[in-house]
Amino acid sequence: MSGCAQNVKALISINQREGRKMKARGVKELKAYLNGDRLTQRQAIIAKCADCTNYYADGKNDCLIPDCPLYPYQPYQLTVSKPKKSVKTPTMGQKEALARGRIRAKENREAKVLINQ
Repeated sequence: MSGCAQNVKALISINQREGRKMKARGVKELKAYLNGDRLTQRQAIIAKCADCTNYYADGKNDCLIPDCPLYPYQPYQLTVSKPKKSVKTPTMGQKEALARGRIRAKENREAKVLINQ
């Protein structure tokens, strides 16, 4: 077992002996991971947030690290922010292909109109 896992288990057992309940989101998932259970992607993210914030020892607060790649998924953030989607601009070749396709579709519609008349 790694040193980090031993530290986490020790912290959890100390809190349990002292009667403190660790109810923040992610602590339960972190315990499950340390016991060898498989986690979903969401459970892994909130477990890592709990680990990074010292298991929310100072309360259920925002970690205030907006540069973290997991910040948009952090369970106690003050402002809800969604991950930014990258906007791809089409290449010149793609634009030309779209234009050709539109012209072809317009010609097909006009041909159908002439046939139906």
